[in-house]
Amino acid sequence: MIYIYIISGYVIVLILYLTVFVSQSGCKAFLISDTHFSQCSGSIKKGSYFCHRHSKWWIYRGIILLISLPPLFINFFDIKNIDNTADTSTSDSEQVLEILLHKNYSEWEKEIEEKTGLSFPQAIANAKIAKEESFHHVEKAQSFTSVRDHINAFSELEKGANKGNANAKSYLGCLYFIGLGCEVDSVKGFDLILEAAEDGVPMAQYNVGVYYENDSRIDSNFQKAAYWYKRSAMSKYKDAQKHLADLYRTGIGVAMNLDSTIFWYEQAAKLGDAEAEFMLGTTYLLDLKDYNKSFYWHNRASSKGNMFSKADLALQYFEGLGVAQDYKKAEYLLRECAEYGIPHSMYNLGKLYSGENKNSVDTTLKYYNMAAAIGHTEAQRDLGTILISSGKEMDSIRGSFLLEIAANKNDIIAQVLLSTLNSSEGKKQFWMEKAADSGDQLSQIALSYYYAAQENYDKAHYWKDRAISNDLSNTISIAEIPEAWKD
Repeated sequence: MIYIYIISGYVIVLILYLTVFVSQSGCKAFLISDTHFSQCSGSIKKGSYFCHRHSKWWIYRGIILLISLPPLFINFFDIKNIDNTADTSTSDSEQVLEILLHKNYSEWEKEIEEKTGLSFPQAIANAKIAKEESFHHVEKAQSFTSVRDHINAFSELEKGANKGNANAKSYLGCLYFIGLGCEVDSVKGFDLILEAAEDGVPMAQYNVGVYYENDSRIDSNFQKAAYWYKRSAMSKYKDAQKHLADLYRTGIGVAMNLDSTIFWYEQAAKLGDAEAEFMLGTTYLLDLKDYNKSFYWHNRASSKGNMFSKADLALQYFEGLGVAQDYKKAEYLLRECAEYGIPHSMYNLGKLYSGENKNSVDTTLKYYNMAAAIGHTEAQRDLGTILISSGKEMDSIRGSFLLEIAANKNDIIAQVLLSTLNSSEGKKQFWMEKAADSGDQLSQIALSYYYAAQENYDKAHYWKDRAISNDLSNTISIAEIPEAWKD
């Protein structure tokens, strides 16, 4: 800072010099813009510092000098004061900083020596060695894990964690959680993973989010899950990015936001994640109804072997969504997905063969059977309907059984079919009530008539009100409800 004061003093002196001294050819006013004083020509007395023609100019110079001198003296005294308190080679701020740093350093050094019982240089050297050793422990643990030697892996990770390695804590916590190389201790496991997460390990942050979202061994907290997913996602951990996108899509733990959903899926997709590309295709297909973008992302994911994207692509080819309708491509993709074991593809392949383009009952039944056997509800319902309509007793019995399975899974169509196909009045009413309770308006209207005929007007009014509050696509049927009990 002393140099600033000295330089400012020189600048003021230079200004005075330029103001007072003039060349022999004329007296130029540097600081006054008035034309009367802008140029003074004439003879200049040797050794004189002013222009004879304009003696008023000296008055202005005198004022400038008086104004300029006080700051110069102030600078001088400031410099003198600084010189009295500091060495000329060091500024005041530098000196203070050096003192503060020296003081903090000494206190820190003393604290470390007291805690470790070692000299400060030795403590630092030991810390460096411990850090290097902690990395070696993690590497050894990974090599043990590759040969499924979880006991030695656990031992190495424990050593690394004790030396403060955050990655070792993260891996060790996972072993405690699932009981590999040790007894299950979910509390200790979670504490270690949380420590690693707080130390900034992305995988640990992701795991904390997973545990808060799903694990029954700790209290579910979706807000905390979203917090940890986001911290991990910001470090480009793609699994966390996908989970965070899932939360935004469903509105769990965060406000539902499809823009954020797309953003985080795209971040994971940029890292080459096929599942994120599949989810982008699904979000555009089901939520945003943007079939062109859906086709784009499903096409990208399917090119990486994602079978679920192939299944959705088949649907888009079949329905002509975002692409020209093409039954052959749909059939090819559906066959591939059905062989892979995707139930919905088996069902859709059955639908494809039952359509006008290719009428093959045997092939339809084959794929409906495959899908129904692994629990596909719509396949169970449609297969049951085909079997009942066959007129064969054994097929009819099996068909009714499949319809009941689908109906018990709240498939409204199956419930309605059972309410109309059953010969037993009791079963008819039971399945009609089920369908009405599931929201089928026609069943609600039918129950209104049924209970009115039974003169049970309380229930008749109840189902009439349910029907009216439902989608009003059947307002004509509602209007035909007998006036005697309508109001």
